[in-house]
Amino acid sequence: MLDVVAPVEQVLLMLSRGPVNTGTVVHRAYDAALLIDLRSAAQRTVQFDINNNGWIWGGCSWARWVRPSAELVPLLIQR
Repeated sequence: MLDVVAPVEQVLLMLSRGPVNTGTVVHRAYDAALLIDLRSAAQRTVQFDINNNGWIWGGCSWARWVRPSAELVPLLIQR
């Protein structure tokens, strides 16, 4: 059996209200997160509004909001 691991050009931006130890495996979103697709562009512009407005990306289709406590494995591990 052969398993191939290849990078997918996506990034998940997620903030934590408290410290997270180096090497910690996270399988659920701590808070609202943003999954960004970089396949069609090397750069994207996003912002985080600390005054409870959260992630701002203009509603473009290259990003999607990830709800707090969402399972991250189906988003980040692809076959």
